[in-house]
This record gives sequence, structure tokens and C-alpha cells, in this order.
Amino acid sequence: MEYFRSYKDKARHIIEHNLYMSLSTSDRDGRPWVATVLYVFDKKYDFYFVSAIDSLHAKNILTNYNVAFSIYNSNQPIGSMEEVQAIGTAKPVEGNGIYKAMALYAQKLSPAFNIRKISYNWNAINYKYPSEFRFFKISLSKIFTTGGENRRVEVEL
Repeated sequence: MEYFRSYKDKARHIIEHNLYMSLSTSDRDGRPWVATVLYVFDKKYDFYFVSAIDSLHAKNILTNYNVAFSIYNSNQPIGSMEEVQAIGTAKPVEGNGIYKAMALYAQKLSPAFNIRKISYNWNAINYKYPSEFRFFKISLSKIFTTGGENRRVEVEL
């Protein structure tokens, strides 16, 4: 287990050193759904992911913007749970925000994710309404990390 100067540093480390989040959504009737998505984030710790617009979690977001997520390393030793949990709202990214989301993906995922291999698809027009895939942005309401007497600590990023 790593040592962190603060819970804020711990949360940032977890966010910066992982690729996937477990995203929880629910439909307008409150039926829950969890999906794993590849995420990126900006300097304000707004999170972005891309999904098929007809996926269940995307459909849920279009009718209920409230989401929750967890980020963790599934290969960490048993008993050393280091994770971030958050709640917020998610909405489809529109207009110039699509270029920002694409740039964040390219920055985080290159060279492991070779943008050139999918260059035929790496065009903003392919992520605008009514396209099959859309970027979504999660704006945080609260974020927590493991620790403290209550086993979770709210942090400000």
C-alpha cells in the first residue's frame, strides 16, 4: 500500500493511474445498471467516456442524469482497497466539447491506444448527434476515497 500525504493526493493518484470506472446509472423508474467504461478527465476533474448511444447506460443517462462511479485497481492485494467513489451528473458532450474529449483521450491513451489505427473513426463528426457513439461528461457533486474512521473520506480535488 502506498503512502499519501493527504486523502486528496490519494484520490488523485487513483484517478490518474487507472483507465476504467464502474459507472452506475438508473432509468427514470430507478432500476439500476452498472457498466465499465474507459474514462479520461480534465484539469477540473470532469470525467469523459464514450459509449454507444443505444447502450443501456447511455439510454439511462438520457432520461436520468444522476450517476455514481467507482475507480479502483482490481489487481491490488486483498485487504488494501484503494478506491475512489463519486456521485454526479452525466450528459452527452455537444459542440466544441467533443474536440476537448477527443484530445483528452488522445493525450491519455497514446501510445498504448494507437489513434492512427482508428483514424477513419477518429473524427468529431462521428460523435455528434445522431451518430452511433457519443461522448459523455460527468460533473462531480461529491467524491470520496477510502480511509478514516468511517471507511470513506470526502475530498475536494
